[in-house]
Amino acid sequence: PLTAHSGLVTCVAFSPDGKKLASGSDDKTVRIWDLSTWQSREVPQPAEVWSVAWSPDGKTLAVAGAGSNVRLLDGESFTRLDVLEGENGFVRTLAWSPDGRTLVSGSASKEGEPSYGDVTFWDPASSKMIQRLDLENNQPVRTVAFNPSGRVVAIGQDNGNITFVDSSSKQFLGNPIKAHNHRVMSIVFSPDGRYMISGSIDKTIALLDLFAPTRSITISPTGELLAS
Repeated sequence: PLTAHSGLVTCVAFSPDGKKLASGSDDKTVRIWDLSTWQSREVPQPAEVWSVAWSPDGKTLAVAGAGSNVRLLDGESFTRLDVLEGENGFVRTLAWSPDGRTLVSGSASKEGEPSYGDVTFWDPASSKMIQRLDLENNQPVRTVAFNPSGRVVAIGQDNGNITFVDSSSKQFLGNPIKAHNHRVMSIVFSPDGRYMISGSIDKTIALLDLFAPTRSITISPTGELLAS
């Protein structure tokens, strides 16, 4: 195993070209690993790190954690490019759209505060907020993911529900799916967009066929959105 962080490793992400690995920790650092040598460099952060996400072109690394902002780092020098500000809670998760034009962040309430969760759409080019969506029952958000076409964002929450949003209109698609009995921690889509896999703190993994017409949200094989 690689040992470099002095605290809990909370997130990892491979660069799109597969040559680097970014890891984040509650020791307030990001480490960038060269996968050809397994050497790393430390990139200090102002707070605990809970999410790292590379842009599809690998030119930008988004970092978030115990703070109400998202930091954009240069994908080569790892110097700060900009800060996206305006979140209400702690940013727990990040996801880039496949074309790199949109970054989505999911937030959760701060410790000791009433339960809260939302997702925010950002324009990384201008560092401006596009839109914030408040979610049902004020459930904290732990994971967000774009489907391969970039048309749908899946949002996992603490009550075990997964909510779907049209990334263009920012409208909710169908009703939330009860995928787990507890906090949804991770969501990924299969490369063809047919399946969505989610993992939960309840020690289960859920597999959802999104082409099946019996679901509250259905996506056609061509990527078109069909909400029932």
